[in-house]
Amino acid sequence: SPIALSNIPAGTYTVSLTATNGTDTSQAVTVSGVVSGGTGTSGLVFTSGKRVKIMPLGDSTTAGWDGSTGNTSPGYRGPLWSLLNDAGVSTQSVGPNSDTANGIAIVDEFHDRHAGNSGWELSKMRDNVIAWMNQSEQMPDVVLILGGDNSLAHEPYPSPAEVADELRGLITNIYSVNPNAIIFASTDTSGPASSSKLPEYCALVPGVVQEFKTAGKKVFFVDTYNVLPANTTAFPDSMHPTADGYSKIAKNWFDELMAADAGEEYP
Repeated sequence: SPIALSNIPAGTYTVSLTATNGTDTSQAVTVSGVVSGGTGTSGLVFTSGKRVKIMPLGDSTTAGWDGSTGNTSPGYRGPLWSLLNDAGVSTQSVGPNSDTANGIAIVDEFHDRHAGNSGWELSKMRDNVIAWMNQSEQMPDVVLILGGDNSLAHEPYPSPAEVADELRGLITNIYSVNPNAIIFASTDTSGPASSSKLPEYCALVPGVVQEFKTAGKKVFFVDTYNVLPANTTAFPDSMHPTADGYSKIAKNWFDELMAADAGEEYP
């Protein structure tokens, strides 16, 4: 009879079972099969046999600007793809930008693209995301949103509430193209040069997420603001993380993706 296995990656496994038959416990049976669906990281959005398209959407932190070298790297994206791959999750990154076109080494052929643009405000992401998603090959199943500080720091210097409305508009536009998208909306990183209003904006993000949850959408809150300390060790140029910082941000994304996947049944 079927045996439920949970919290293991999708894949093909050989399982040895020892059955109890009266006093004889030596009857071993080897069974091969494919784990898919069900609970845990084996199913739900990360279903067996489906390569999930993920759009990393944000500013220079998503683009991968390294605060210690001044160069662009895969940022948090490289270590995130590796973590997902090690967990047995099949993914493909999508977006208008290409790492290889910019001479940046990638994890593999499926993880070249992203939607990270240095200096961009949430309003600019909002105004461009529909066009990006309407390119069929770039249609994401999952969107990772990271930003907000540029909106606060650039003219016309909107209030935290107005920046929260930019996030609201961005999420709305994503759903106008893909009503079944799964969105992870994060607070922004906080370096020494971040806006003094950033904490106030970050405090509003969970409320925006809850609005969409209440409307039946699959939106999840991610706290990146508290992943790294706001000092020049974590942000050598006062704005961008180091490779070590990006690895910590990647682990934070990974943990949130896995937690949501284990607890929600997506369409």
